[in-house]
Amino acid sequence: MVASAFLLKVSFVLLVPCLVLAQSPRAVYDVRDHGAIGDGHADDTNALVKAWEATCNAASPSTMRIPSTMTLLTHPLSFKGPCNHRSVSVEIEGNNVVRWQINGNIIGPSDPSDWRCGDDDCDNWIQFKKVDGLSLYGFGTVYGHGEKWWDSKALKIRDSDNVRVTGLSFKKNPRVHVVFDSLNKLYVSNITIDAPEDSPNTDGIHISGCTNVFVDHCRISTGDDCISIVDGSKFVQISNITCGPGHGISIGSLGKHGSNDQVEYVQVSDVVFTNGATNGARIKTWQGGKGYARHILFERILSQGSKNPVIIDQFYCDHEDCKTHESAVHVSNVTFRQILGTSMGDTGVKIDCSATVPCTDIVMDNIYLRTRDGKNASSQCSNANGRADGKWLPSAPCLN
Repeated sequence: MVASAFLLKVSFVLLVPCLVLAQSPRAVYDVRDHGAIGDGHADDTNALVKAWEATCNAASPSTMRIPSTMTLLTHPLSFKGPCNHRSVSVEIEGNNVVRWQINGNIIGPSDPSDWRCGDDDCDNWIQFKKVDGLSLYGFGTVYGHGEKWWDSKALKIRDSDNVRVTGLSFKKNPRVHVVFDSLNKLYVSNITIDAPEDSPNTDGIHISGCTNVFVDHCRISTGDDCISIVDGSKFVQISNITCGPGHGISIGSLGKHGSNDQVEYVQVSDVVFTNGATNGARIKTWQGGKGYARHILFERILSQGSKNPVIIDQFYCDHEDCKTHESAVHVSNVTFRQILGTSMGDTGVKIDCSATVPCTDIVMDNIYLRTRDGKNASSQCSNANGRADGKWLPSAPCLN
């Protein structure tokens, strides 16, 4: 019942405005009209700034366009709102509408020493801030030359409402590919993310502090989490994702440095973990943290040789010297349903919870996992309570 009500909530707030937006006439601002060269060698940063200013300051709905014939080289940029114009479809809600059409390609400088960052801050390559009604779409590629530098986030959108990102490709971008921070009503569809398996900290999609999120039909290959959902996020629906290589679809990490982190009402469905994905359906929290991860559903998951197809880890640590703490983020009301396929190793299900703050109301429903050589997978289970429904293999004794 909770999942059904949640689905209706997300579908209504995200899909209805899209139907109306398509009917609105728009002013188009082509980057070529603002001095863009688009040969992949000339610096087009200033042209992008000018085109954005024209788009954002327009008195009517507007589109900033990057044609398919162009490859724009740009240094770190921050596109800031709020913008001036309003659209009929969202005027009732008081939101502006801005579109950024990318049919060409955007690339970063190939050498880290060539990056020019304002105030020496290269934390983000391309950032949108306080731009309500932002839509990024097209069939172009955002290429960050991350193979030489893995420290900057490629695209970050923050502090905005009614955001859409569709159709784009992100390739070898530095550090996290796409960050969504403090957004309400986010729709992401049909994007492709591609980075090497050994590239560090290259999360595909990172969702932080967002509400009413819908992500579907995406293909993600990366060196870290395909999708990570962290503090302040709720009413998140993830569906029809292919992940691998990568570290799975993760709730967390939560509770680092004793923080009070909260994530709830997350539904992940119809996902394939492939190409040796390190993890599949994953919840990870640090010792010493506070808060909760609750009302979470993973269902209709296919694991093709994942190392940890199902994992709850309340002892997550990304370095060797982690201290023992009694406090922990409380993990509760988590369901794993219809999880099928193979595990890279002997263990198919790992539930490792805190003795002082155990996991509660954990449900395993129709789980069938075998090793890649055809043997029955085993499980590890500690400090959790809940139940097992339907047929499931391997069993988790602590839930019986």
